Amino acid sequence: MDLIAYGFYGGGACPTQFYWHNKDKTKWYYFRYRNGHWSLNEGSDDIDKCDYEKYKIIAEGYEGHYLDGYCSQETMQEWLKKENINLEIIEVSDYSE
Repeated sequence: MDLIAYGFYGGGACPTQFYWHNKDKTKWYYFRYRNGHWSLNEGSDDIDKCDYEKYKIIAEGYEGHYLDGYCSQETMQEWLKKENINLEIIEVSDYSE
């Protein structure tokens, strides 16, 4: 699966969180890593983009120690690649919405 990210932003630790959307903003994505578990979640434009409980998990895995809660953007992309998800980041954004 190929994903192209627009409006990419995020970071932090425990959890690390990254957010982005597709070009026409009909799909929203949320990546979260905490306690050694990561997940990539997908939502549509008909839900509140911050209502993560309504997102669908499309990939997940365990990496690192159960107390881990930080990963870089590059590490996230490596983990996604293991699940056959290629993430290309086209547009980086500071959070302004």
